[in-house]
Amino acid sequence: MSKKLLISILIPLIICSAVLIQNVSSDPIAQPSQLEIYVSPPSVPADNTAYNCIFVQLQDSNGNPARAQADTAISLSSSLTEIGTVDPTITIPSGATYGSANFYATFTPGTTTITATATGYTTVEATITTVGPKPYTLAVYGFPATLPADGGSYDAIMVQLQDSTGAPAKAPIGGSKVILSSSNLAVGDVTPSVTITEGQTYAIATFNTTLFAGSADVTAIASDYGSTSTTITTKTPISMATGKLAISTGSPNVLADNSAYKQIAVELVDKDGNLGTAASNITVTIASADASIGKTETQITIPQSKSYALATFSSTYKAGTTTLTAAASNFEAASQQLTTTGFTASKLAVFCVPQTLPTDKQAYQAVQVQLQDSAGHPAPAPADLTVNLFSSQPAVGTVDPKLTIPLGQTWATATLTVTNAPGDTQITAQASSYSTGQAKASTCTIDYSKLAVSVTADPQTVNNGNQSQITAYITVEGSPVTGASVQFRSNNNGAFGQAIEGQPGYYTATFTAPSFSKTTVCTITVDASKTGYLNSQGTTQVTVVLPSNTTVSATNSSTSTVTSIKTGSLVLCVLDANGNSVSNAQVFSVNQPSGIGIISGATNETGYVTLKGLVAGSYVFQVTKDGYQALLQPVSFEGAPQSMDLTLTSNPQSDNTVLFIIAGVVAAVVVAVLGIALVKRRGKTAKAKTLQPLNWPMKS
Repeated sequence: MSKKLLISILIPLIICSAVLIQNVSSDPIAQPSQLEIYVSPPSVPADNTAYNCIFVQLQDSNGNPARAQADTAISLSSSLTEIGTVDPTITIPSGATYGSANFYATFTPGTTTITATATGYTTVEATITTVGPKPYTLAVYGFPATLPADGGSYDAIMVQLQDSTGAPAKAPIGGSKVILSSSNLAVGDVTPSVTITEGQTYAIATFNTTLFAGSADVTAIASDYGSTSTTITTKTPISMATGKLAISTGSPNVLADNSAYKQIAVELVDKDGNLGTAASNITVTIASADASIGKTETQITIPQSKSYALATFSSTYKAGTTTLTAAASNFEAASQQLTTTGFTASKLAVFCVPQTLPTDKQAYQAVQVQLQDSAGHPAPAPADLTVNLFSSQPAVGTVDPKLTIPLGQTWATATLTVTNAPGDTQITAQASSYSTGQAKASTCTIDYSKLAVSVTADPQTVNNGNQSQITAYITVEGSPVTGASVQFRSNNNGAFGQAIEGQPGYYTATFTAPSFSKTTVCTITVDASKTGYLNSQGTTQVTVVLPSNTTVSATNSSTSTVTSIKTGSLVLCVLDANGNSVSNAQVFSVNQPSGIGIISGATNETGYVTLKGLVAGSYVFQVTKDGYQALLQPVSFEGAPQSMDLTLTSNPQSDNTVLFIIAGVVAAVVVAVLGIALVKRRGKTAKAKTLQPLNWPMKS
């Protein structure tokens, strides 16, 4: 085999291989090649609650969402489990672009890194922050700080965890043990230890008095939080029916967390501050100056012979300071301030996750609205809060018009329903008394649906030089497509006016027929395209006839006759081997009577196509459809309406055929290259033979 012959074989093989590979790799559906992780909202309360706020998305190399080719397992982990943990695995279902996981916050605020891994993908990370007061120190209070020296036991010692600013802070998972001691056992002793349980800010200890009046320092010690102390004084009480009231709140600060705190002590004293006992039951009325911050029981009773009674303060989710007032008959009223601490909501924040979604007309739980304070911390709703939502571009996606953030919650989720049009839309959240929030949601086309083009002509038959209105209706999955580019053309000349877009999906142009010497069919083709969709086309036919007062003469050398031309329609029904209708099968003539243009059409959803304006004669129609063998069908048309059924046979080739072809081409290329190398080697061998003989080694 000569070099020239091998090269002449090799070049076409290489070209063929490149074309085939290009065809195989031109699948418009992008394949997933990377992971992206989103945390939204990026900060949540450190309140030992589960939040569905971790999202892992499959993306293509351009960062656009890509559909899972099979169920895809994602492994997740948290770098600091004392701050929060995450679902260890999630699955992105086949055909979906993302999955979500729960994050489980603890009572310890801080920031942890969430890591997502999957086989075949690069690991990705994102951080999430939990917010709240972080325990830093201990504080101890007496409520009241003055007790009767009567040998009684009183739950009057409060040990509280506080952050660096003095705000109450919740104990971490496992709680915090506190060791207590009294400096003067002659006056009284204290419970040796208490535990502030996880999620609580304080614990109550008992002080046991003796019959000796005096003072004792109560000291509290806890690992990681140091020590602190307060002074408890015991006095010998005196019975009284008149005097003054005193209020003690223990800690001056409690959480604005909609909880009840039984720590308001109302005590009897005289004008000199001496401790008293009730000569009879004393009814005390208590009020909070600002009920939106918190309120107390309206009345409590100090029993006869007792020196004080406790009332419960119930906080709300609104942080602030209120004044508590206690009043009773024959006693001077008393007041004391109490502050609730927390994050006070002042604005709305909107998050759209994942940030980009496919244009697949699906509904996604992808819009989150969070209440935040002025510093951006998540803040609880003081009451059920209705939020109004708006989408700036409904053509891209629409959002639920309203959502409700429930009492005590910091955020809620709304549904974003995307369309088949790619683009960006601004999602706006509004609520009375709160600053407005906004975020951008984006959509992109990843599935590339094929445009469907249906073309009609009105009228379908015109005289020479007359006009027909050609209308193309362009849809995708039944929905009209706006903004498409359309081109009208005829296989038998004629002129088209400017294409005009009318109602959604409809495009029209005026066709002016040319003049023919006999009845002629013009096949009108409309080519449609739009960015993000696969191009398509549709056809219709316009039959051009001679005016009614014109005759068509057919002559020969001896006689002259006038022949009338008869036209009619042919209805074809295309079925598969099982008798099921085959839609969108392409039908066109490959042979038709002289002077007649190509006749074409496509079957509808029921498998029918009507070919109109056919003149009598012999035709051969070809029927094609992806997945089926092409069919050639001769038809003898007599001019009268006619119908017939056609059956397509499934194509036995599998989807892997092209791959086998490529493999064969590659093998052929390899053989060709080896052939060239062999020719070169033989050439060299031939030269060698002319120079010296070959001495082959002998076998032993």
